[in-house]
Order: sequence, then C-alpha cells, then structure tokens
Amino acid sequence: MATPRMISKEELRFIGISVRTSNQREASNEALIPGLWQQFYEEQVMNRIPNSLNPGVTYGVYTDYENGASGMYSILLGCQASSTDPVPEGMTACTIPASKYAVFTTERGDISQVVPRLWQEIWEWDRTHSLRSFTGDFEYYDARCQDPANAQVDIYIALKNS
Repeated sequence: MATPRMISKEELRFIGISVRTSNQREASNEALIPGLWQQFYEEQVMNRIPNSLNPGVTYGVYTDYENGASGMYSILLGCQASSTDPVPEGMTACTIPASKYAVFTTERGDISQVVPRLWQEIWEWDRTHSLRSFTGDFEYYDARCQDPANAQVDIYIALKNS
C-alpha cells in the first residue's frame, strides 16, 4: 500500500442525495450505495445542485459516524457547494469541518473494484495507525473517472488533531 499524502482543507459544504447505512449492510445483498449511485445518475442530481463548485466533480461524502468504521454512517453523493442554502427538495446538505487529511489514490481500473479495494486498505491502515477522526471523509471523482472501466479516485480521510 502506498503512503498517503497529507493535506489540509478548510470547511467544506456539499449538497446531494444521501442514505444511512453501514459497512456490514454494504457487504450484503441489502447494500444501499449502488442504488444511490443509480439514482444520482438517473435523476441527473449533479445538474440540479445550486451553488455548485468544481463542475464535473462528484463527491461521495461520509459523515455522522456512529461507531467509527463498524457502525452506521451517512453517505451523500453530490457536489461541493459555495452555500447550502437553498437545498432542493429530495436532497440534503452537509458541512464537514476544516481538517488535515490523508489522501489515498486508487490504482486505475474498474471503479466498482478499485474503490472498495482501496477502502479495505484504508481500514487496514487505520487499524495500525488509529489516526482517523471520523468527522467527514470523502471520495473525489473527477475527469479521471470519465471511463468507469479505467478510473482513478482519491479518497480523503479526516485525521485526528495531533
């Protein structure tokens, strides 16, 4: 596993569609995240988000962790926004605090395989480092993801203040 790069980011705001789930549920036949992605594309959610920053960039934002990686959490698929007012009907908004992040990058490949594989590596990394703050993590899908069969994604993991 590659060593992540460390960066700092100011507070970030997002608008999109969301569900509440757990890693246990996502590993079962009752996974919610694939359906959320389907809804995101079918309903062209990206095109309905007001105050959107970074056109063409989609975020998968993980917040409201109940028990770290083993409990419930919320995932929002959407865009970074300059303001979370207004929030369109059927969408939600979230704000994640300023933080230092460990940034991991997937290998190039099928997006449905490289992202879960990198999450497995992140969980292993956290078991040995215990640096995650669980205040808000996100996946960053940019132009490198235009071909889902040959995509590359960055995953930002919020770190505890040291």
